[in-house]
Amino acid sequence: MKDELRSAWHGRREAFFDYEHYLTTQKDWQALHLYRGGRLVEESAALVPAAYRALKDTAVETGVICPLLECHFSTLLPGAVIAPHCDLWNFSINLHLAVDIPDGCSITVAGETRSWEEGTCLLFDYSFEHAARNEGDRPRTCLLVDLWHPETTIPERHALVALITEIRRLMESG
Repeated sequence: MKDELRSAWHGRREAFFDYEHYLTTQKDWQALHLYRGGRLVEESAALVPAAYRALKDTAVETGVICPLLECHFSTLLPGAVIAPHCDLWNFSINLHLAVDIPDGCSITVAGETRSWEEGTCLLFDYSFEHAARNEGDRPRTCLLVDLWHPETTIPERHALVALITEIRRLMESG
C-alpha cells in the first residue's frame, strides 16, 4: 500500500486534491479519494489497487463505511496544521491507518496527543475536538475511513442516509 501511494504521489500528483474542510480549502492538506459521494472512486483503483481492494472488501461490502462521508489518503505536507475543530455529527467514527509517518507528526483528540505508528490504526469519534500537525520534513499520509459509529442503529442509519441525502439534494438545487 505504501509503495502504491508513493508511486501515485510522485507519478500522478494531479490525482491529489486540496482538501476541502467545511467552507475552506487547505492547500497543505492533500486528498486522494477512494470513496466519496456514496460510491467507490473507480479512478483510484488503478492508482492504489491494494488500498482500493481492502476498502471495498472490508468496509464497503460489509456496510461498515458511512456512505454519507468518505475515505481518502490524507496527506499533510511538512509544516501543515489542521486547526482544532469538532465535526458536526456523532453518527460516525474516523479510522486512521498510518501509511507514511515522518517524525514530528501528531494528532490531538479531546486534549490527548498521540503520534501515528506506521501500519497501525487510530480510531476516534470526531465529534470531539481534534487537530493534527506535521512538523516533520516530508509528507505524512494516513488512510482515513469514515465508519458508522457502532452505537448507531440500523434504523438510525437508514433515516440519516435518507435525511442527509435529501438535504444535500435541496442545497444543490438552490
